[in-house]
Amino acid sequence: CRPASGMVSFEIDNQTQDTFVHDGNWLKSCSIEDEGKKVAPGPGNTIAMQGNTRAGVLWLVSQGSWDCYITVCFSGLNRVKVFAGLPPLDAMVEVQGLAAGNSGDEPGCRWWVEGTTVRI
Repeated sequence: CRPASGMVSFEIDNQTQDTFVHDGNWLKSCSIEDEGKKVAPGPGNTIAMQGNTRAGVLWLVSQGSWDCYITVCFSGLNRVKVFAGLPPLDAMVEVQGLAAGNSGDEPGCRWWVEGTTVRI
């Protein structure tokens, strides 16, 4: 999936009291615009990616306690799985499953796509 603008955004509604920071990623053919950006409590936190956003994993961890994760696994724009709490045992297996056509409808965080933005 390559949007015309070459950019995809993940907009995160953080419903916890924790602030999350970038902890790592595996991205195929794209990069995060600002790895130092924090995800504060509340809606409207956006993490933008530039490039040919085919697939990847993005990890965010709670700042301070470092014990709660938001893990975003994606393959294209419409195949996404989001986990809160502990990361999945093997995020790459999750991405491969999405690429193989699994819907990503299993339990996890709610998400939907609007244009080139994935709202979580």
